[in-house]
Amino acid sequence: MDKLIIGLGNPEEKYAKTKHNIGKEFLDFLSNNSLNQQGNWKKISKLPAEIKTKNKLGLVKLSAYMNQSGPAIKQLLNYYKLLPERILVIHDDTDLIFGKVKFTHQSLAAGHHGIESIIRAIGSNQFARIRIGVRPENSEQKAEALVLRKITKKEEQIIEQVSFPKALDLTNQWLES
Repeated sequence: MDKLIIGLGNPEEKYAKTKHNIGKEFLDFLSNNSLNQQGNWKKISKLPAEIKTKNKLGLVKLSAYMNQSGPAIKQLLNYYKLLPERILVIHDDTDLIFGKVKFTHQSLAAGHHGIESIIRAIGSNQFARIRIGVRPENSEQKAEALVLRKITKKEEQIIEQVSFPKALDLTNQWLES
């Protein structure tokens, strides 16, 4: 494996279609719309994740909870013998409104507990991230309450028509680098 794209979220079904699981949701979009990686996600017994592979690229949905992503990613890096620079982490960002997407590299966690866990576990921030906005415009709701809410129909349209295509472009740029 040369590169991994990791979508953050929570493993239980009750978290499906919540803002916190947007990283995992993006992997389904990516798999079906760009990389042509059809088929099922495969559970690898030694790893805390479900994975789809094509050529030397792996798409990874962690089976760890968001705030405990770090040890799972450290295990993946060790298993595939990869440096942090070879991973792209996709996650929600409550500092960005719906429709906004940002690519960052070597950045701090900025209060995102999943990213804090990763930096702490692997001892590095030398990985790329795509941050997908999940804050409704003019919302003053606390991040903890916001991310566990289900995505509305209107928000889903913005995600599918704006956010995910932007994230796809950024992902393709990262893959070509």
